[in-house]
Formats: sequence, structure tokens, C-alpha cells
Amino acid sequence: GPVAITFTRQPVKSTVSDLTRQKALEGVRRGAYMLYGSESGAVDYLFFATGSEVHAAVGAAKKLENDGRSVCVVSVVSWELFDLQPQTYRASVIDRDAGLKISVEAGIGLGWQKFTGSDGLIISQETYGASAPEPVIEDYYGLTAEKIYQRVKKGTGE
Repeated sequence: GPVAITFTRQPVKSTVSDLTRQKALEGVRRGAYMLYGSESGAVDYLFFATGSEVHAAVGAAKKLENDGRSVCVVSVVSWELFDLQPQTYRASVIDRDAGLKISVEAGIGLGWQKFTGSDGLIISQETYGASAPEPVIEDYYGLTAEKIYQRVKKGTGE
């Protein structure tokens, strides 16, 4: 299966503190797992994010909860491992009833329709080569919790 040693140029905040270590490890082995929010049933917003984007997606989800919305954030660790899971597990992650499915990706958005569907919201940056300190580049590309929250609100007409 996939193997990688991944490094970033910026510190990455952990969002796993609410989970047991075993649940997080099992989720990583499956390639994608429910990291935050309701694990079953319909939700207003279903986020998919990977890597450094997960923290911002959880931040946006918390803001939406403050507005009285139900949310869930899925950490997508490996598309390849996720594809190897039983169809019932994949469906429990992707096919949940959601008012809007959103992916958050610091790279290109190509392929995220697999998770969001054709009518989902893909928040990504489609250019290459920009460089700046982490807060500047996140703000510029709209990858902060606040900017993701605003994009989701705008995308739903709220």
C-alpha cells in the first residue's frame, strides 16, 4: 500500500485530541474517517480535508455549529487506502445525507468530486509556486477557518 514520510514547512495543529488514540489509528488505516461531529445520520455540512487543512475545516465546522448547523469533518488520509475498504464503509463516509459536501485542499481540487459529488463545494488553490509565511498564504488562498466558513455560507446563500 501507500507509504510516505511527509514533512511541511509550517507547524500543523493536531485535531485528534478528542479521539482515542486507537480510533485515530484505526481511521488512518482505513484511509478516511469521521474526525469531528456526528458519526451518523444527516448533517447540514459534511467536510472532507487532508493534512494541514483538517484543522481549518474543523474550525469552520465549529463556526457553523455556532450558527445552529449540524456538521461532520472527515479526515481523508489516503485515497488509495480508502478505496480498499469495504463498500459499506466507503458509503458510510461518502454517501451520508448532507445539505452540502465540502472539500478543503491546499493543492488542486481535481478529484475531490469523488467525495463531494458534482454539486459539492471544492475549496482549493489551483496555482503553484506561491510562497509566504503560513498565515499569509492560508489567508491568500482562503484556507483559514473564517474564510472557509464564509465560502460555505456564501455557497448556500445564507
